Amino acid sequence: MLNALARLDCAAARTRLSGIVLSKGLPASLLPAAMGAAAEAALSLPAGFVGPLLEHEDAAVRAAAFALAPRAGVPVELLRDGLGDPSAAVRRLAAITMGNAGDAGATAALAAELRHNPSAAAIEALASIGDEDAIVHLGRCVERHPAFAGTVMDALRDTDSPRADRLVRRLAAQGRASEDGRTGFCPASGKKR
Repeated sequence: MLNALARLDCAAARTRLSGIVLSKGLPASLLPAAMGAAAEAALSLPAGFVGPLLEHEDAAVRAAAFALAPRAGVPVELLRDGLGDPSAAVRRLAAITMGNAGDAGATAALAAELRHNPSAAAIEALASIGDEDAIVHLGRCVERHPAFAGTVMDALRDTDSPRADRLVRRLAAQGRASEDGRTGFCPASGKKR
């Protein structure tokens, strides 16, 4: 039922799901599923509820809490401990959440993510940091994983950085956009980013 509510795109379903997730009567055994559904539905839950769950014993709950943290308004300072989490999924979400908030403390983790498991989410998070180091890592990502060139170009287009502008121009000149000429198209997934 929780997953069905998460997939429904209507206010009533979101309100019902929020009520279930925030219910004091929710059995502890259902918390991972409830938090996963809340993250899937991108609910806006209170920071006072989400923040403590960043340290929950269950990695699935922690991962969902990191996914929900930006909408909840959880301070970035509380996210930093997630970079050392025993769960790789939690570390990844912590880095992406911090990067999207512009926290350069996530640069090393995001650069490692791009080396080993590149994704549009990690690219966008690193571009949100937007400093010189982040832009260099994005350029290296394209060298290793050319299929992400369009995603990198799209993520950097609105960055107010001469280095980002140079990288976008260089990638465009090298024809690193997708074969059909659309930037943001990922040939590996076949989807528009």
